[in-house]
Amino acid sequence: MLGPWDTIALVLNAASFVAVFQASGVAFFIAAFFGAVPESGWRIRRLGARAAALGIGLVVLRVLLEPAHLAGAAAGLSDAALHRLVMASDLGTATMLRLAGLVTIVLALGRSTHASATVAVVGAVLACLSFGLTGHTATSPLRPVLLPLLGLHLMLAAFWFGSLWPLGTILRHETAATAARILDDYSRKATFLVPLIAVAGIAMALALADPPSALPGSGWGRILLVKLALFGALMLLAAANKLRLVPRLRRGDAGAASALRASIAAEMALIVLVFMATAILTGLFSPPGEDAIAGWAAGCLTADDQLARAAFTISRIVVRSTAPGTSLPPMMNAGVPPICSVCANAALRSICALI
Repeated sequence: MLGPWDTIALVLNAASFVAVFQASGVAFFIAAFFGAVPESGWRIRRLGARAAALGIGLVVLRVLLEPAHLAGAAAGLSDAALHRLVMASDLGTATMLRLAGLVTIVLALGRSTHASATVAVVGAVLACLSFGLTGHTATSPLRPVLLPLLGLHLMLAAFWFGSLWPLGTILRHETAATAARILDDYSRKATFLVPLIAVAGIAMALALADPPSALPGSGWGRILLVKLALFGALMLLAAANKLRLVPRLRRGDAGAASALRASIAAEMALIVLVFMATAILTGLFSPPGEDAIAGWAAGCLTADDQLARAAFTISRIVVRSTAPGTSLPPMMNAGVPPICSVCANAALRSICALI
């Protein structure tokens, strides 16, 4: 059963996904359609800057609350050692890179020049790539293959999701002819790029699962199937936009713009559900094959021993440079029953060996 701090961590993860990918997507959109939206350009840049600022706040809040999440209690918030451990881990490195990307987006979107649009794209790339520093791809032996796939997957997802709100803005503030031209151009790009999101995602899932045939029977695999179902629904909406609604807009149909805005809003809602599923997938489940190590060690920990729980959880985010055989810090061993301390340290050694 999820504890309150687990729930808070999941909610903050999902919310930060929305903000980070909205900001990054706006940066990609501005670069792709620079100068093509004279009435909406400043509004879209303002949207991106605000999303990035919101993302900064959520990312900072998430890392500040992580010690409480690890300890399973609010007491972790005042534990300086836990804060240092979090910042020394891959999570801390990823957070700093993500913040650097988001700050870059905020600063770059304040100006309307080709150079600033390029700088914003650099920030968006940094923000997207930061997710590759943590999670299953970061610890997999196939990391050199998985990281490029993850980067492609996330940047394309950011472009898709982050373009939807700007498209709705264009439908409200640009002429029908301009809106139809932008939507036609966007549809041509999306027709080629969006399917690659699924291709990269499926390739990563097959690489991470051991064996791949175990995917349908695992919790991780079932959540992945939910994501694929949502993706299928999104593709149907996108096809309806391209084949029915955009041609109506091009013909001057008075109701086409409002119908397109409603469809775009539905797409955004579905993608938010995908982000929620992703937060659950990355926060609560492991690919088949990883569950064996986690389950063995976790089964040795008493359910009510929050300190042992924190020790095991921290062992899963330990800094990558930690040498195999390293024990948990003394403060983590203090007061932990011997069996729990031994198993937590064994979990740390096992995971470090995998890294």
